[in-house]
Amino acid sequence: MTLEIAEKQDYQKIKALYLSAFPPEERPPFFFLKRKAGQMLVAKEDGQFLGFVYLVCHKDMVYLFFFAVEASHRGQGYGSQILQLVKEQNAGKRIFLAREPLDDQADNAAQRRSRHQFYLRNGFTDLPIQIVEQGYVFDAMGIGGNISAKDYDGLINGWCGKFLRSFLRMHVIER
Repeated sequence: MTLEIAEKQDYQKIKALYLSAFPPEERPPFFFLKRKAGQMLVAKEDGQFLGFVYLVCHKDMVYLFFFAVEASHRGQGYGSQILQLVKEQNAGKRIFLAREPLDDQADNAAQRRSRHQFYLRNGFTDLPIQIVEQGYVFDAMGIGGNISAKDYDGLINGWCGKFLRSFLRMHVIER
């Protein structure tokens, strides 16, 4: 398996997966991701599209902003392999992500628990922060060290700027 920078011919498959894997209220327009300074990486095996990751990097931090595996390839270990490649390509850096909070009353409670367990199995731990994006509160997980509100501010301001950040209502709640 390879994890490499997405090229123009990959965008159609990435966009289709992006639109199907993430709820509309949790995703900025796809063109926005293509134009901002994040890294859009595509996972392939023998030329076959498996999934993608979108990383926002700043100093020694990597925000795993979006990560999805094609539905037909889920449950086959590809997600873990992709995360392993992300960790190898960013060795020595703090990698973190936002995920839906555990909530037994949520319609997708089992899916939320499953995602949490997936990230735990892959070496991530719960961080003492919550990430707020577009008005939604997410729990944070990471590997390689904690992320503070100041760390997040620097990363997000560098990625989209203070004005757009305020429009997207992006900030951290430290617990």
